[in-house]
Amino acid sequence: MANKGIKGKKGRPPKPTKLRLIEGNRGNRPTNEKEPRPKPRLLKAPGWLSKEAKAEWGRMAPALYRLGILTEIDGAMFEAYCNAYALWRKYTAKAAKEKGDGGITSISGIVNRASYENMAQRYLKELTTLAGRFGLSPADRANIVAEPPSGAKSKMEGLLD
Repeated sequence: MANKGIKGKKGRPPKPTKLRLIEGNRGNRPTNEKEPRPKPRLLKAPGWLSKEAKAEWGRMAPALYRLGILTEIDGAMFEAYCNAYALWRKYTAKAAKEKGDGGITSISGIVNRASYENMAQRYLKELTTLAGRFGLSPADRANIVAEPPSGAKSKMEGLLD
């Protein structure tokens, strides 16, 4: 599990300090006592996002906030995720339509049947990378340790009231 997309980083991504402490720090590695701990915050979607990207923001931001994953400093990264999602959806739909149309004809008259499909794959790769940063797949969630924002109740706390 290499650190993909981060130049100069090799090997596995570092395990979150909280998780290492919960597990007992088996390797007796030093913990990062000064690890940043930004406050969870429900961010508002910026106006420049497309309609599709805003819809994804509205769908995912509340859930990530409730889990304590979306914080006050995640705006730009979450914008990039939502934008990549919207572009992936756009080019996937165009690629499906393109199969029946025969492809895109360039100015020089060359028909390119794979252009939308290539763009869809490009944004899918970007989307999965960014989604992993927010734990949006079961495998990614296994690596995330998060605390819900203060005031949010867990399912067990609701049962005890």
